[in-house]
Amino acid sequence: MAVFVEVARARSLTEAGKTLCVAPSTLSRRLTAIESAMGVRLLQRSTRRIQLTEAGADYFARSEALTLDALRLHDAFRAVDQQLSGRLVVATPAECGLGFLTGTISEFIQRHPKLELELNLSARHATDEPSRHDVALQLGPVDATPPTGALVRAVGTVQWRLYASERYLAKSAPLLVPSDLCAHNCIVEGRDPGLNVWQLQHNDLRASVQVRGTLATNSVSLRARFASEDFGIAALPAHMAAGLPAAGALVPVLCGWELPPMALSAVVSEKSSLRKGRVFVEWLESRLRRSATV
Repeated sequence: MAVFVEVARARSLTEAGKTLCVAPSTLSRRLTAIESAMGVRLLQRSTRRIQLTEAGADYFARSEALTLDALRLHDAFRAVDQQLSGRLVVATPAECGLGFLTGTISEFIQRHPKLELELNLSARHATDEPSRHDVALQLGPVDATPPTGALVRAVGTVQWRLYASERYLAKSAPLLVPSDLCAHNCIVEGRDPGLNVWQLQHNDLRASVQVRGTLATNSVSLRARFASEDFGIAALPAHMAAGLPAAGALVPVLCGWELPPMALSAVVSEKSSLRKGRVFVEWLESRLRRSATV
């Protein structure tokens, strides 16, 4: 129902997908399933826009009210006892867990001392097997169709910036504008040239720089470690740079210039308390908003 309500509001699968962090093709399949189950057409689809049928407009008016009532009910029960208890299993991509969560998880535990939190780190997309976890995090949108009753949520965006050690900067060429990166040793993601074009943006300005370096790794934590050991400049998520143990000596470079942000998505499973999962996801949202202002 919530999927239909969001699509009806946006009148666009693409825009609704951005809000829900779900691929438009997945939304289309779920809407078709809803219409098949109800035996009535709710939407008229075209290449440009979605229009509500007469039945769809009636269903939207009623389902929107029910969705709002459900959210109010959730908030009312959450207000009874803000502290969580029991077990919460969170799956996350390894690099996201090593960086962002290890830097901030203690605050969440302190707020909910009765909660038993289990973090499972994986190299695979954690959302591939959502039934095994209470919350599954993923960098990027959720492409697979989640189980019935699961909540798909766009947590926020991860800001990426450039970092280096003060010792490296002291012995290297000046770094004032993006083109200066060509004279620096950059810790790159791989040897494929396509991976090492850094697309930078500063307000309305854009710059594309082909960078090179003597070290390459697809591990964000290793790039941070190498940068802290004075090997060069690394592209890192802003909130991870401060949270990684190896990143204590790192400072931002080319201040004001950033790489394109990346979406962080979450799937909250229905197999356990949706309330616990939602509180955890809302906490992550607040942390991302806070880090975006730093």
